[in-house]
Amino acid sequence: CISGVPRIPERAFSFVRALKSKYDVSVFCHYWRYTDSIVSNSWSKRNSTQQDRDLLDKAILDGFFTCIESDDFDEKKREEFDAKFAMVPKHQIWHPNMDNVCILSLHYSLMHADMLRREYERDVGMEFDCVFRTRFDGRVPNEFFIENYDLNKVNIPSKELDFGGINDRIAFGNSTLMSIYSSVYLDLPNLAINHGYQGECILMGHLKKNNVPIARTEPDFPSIL
Repeated sequence: CISGVPRIPERAFSFVRALKSKYDVSVFCHYWRYTDSIVSNSWSKRNSTQQDRDLLDKAILDGFFTCIESDDFDEKKREEFDAKFAMVPKHQIWHPNMDNVCILSLHYSLMHADMLRREYERDVGMEFDCVFRTRFDGRVPNEFFIENYDLNKVNIPSKELDFGGINDRIAFGNSTLMSIYSSVYLDLPNLAINHGYQGECILMGHLKKNNVPIARTEPDFPSIL
């Protein structure tokens, strides 16, 4: 499952192509078409370029994705996000210059990519052995062997940035656990109240609340930065 702002998509595409050379892989994706408001409030300030969008368009035309959908981040979506986050006290916002856009857009997109995957599983009557979640700009090792990991846990890069929580850029595990992992959006206001606005702490609170076992992966994945 690939989600978020389509920036540097060749990183995720390269990893998926390497997986496809070894395994039977299906690719599910949700992405934001209009991203200026999201990116202007993010820490990276890195928007998708025309080259990024051209790569995504080519991948769509080439049948790279099993299922793909997108949303515009427009005024209607902004109002939806503001209403969902309205109950969170202002003091919970971890940085005074940030608003709710980044964390909500991240988990909305992640959830919708996973919804495509689960709908596919229901339609064909099966469950995937391993579900991998990454961003478009997630840099992961091409030499990746699923057999080396315990898929009855959610596997998280051990030395990636976690800001006191759990890294929220890359994760993989079995179908059931990754459905839970991908459902943060549904409980996001309560999680923010209890754990603050930091995305990594919100994810950790969500996984602990749902008793999801976690494994720190070795060797570690390289940084996405």
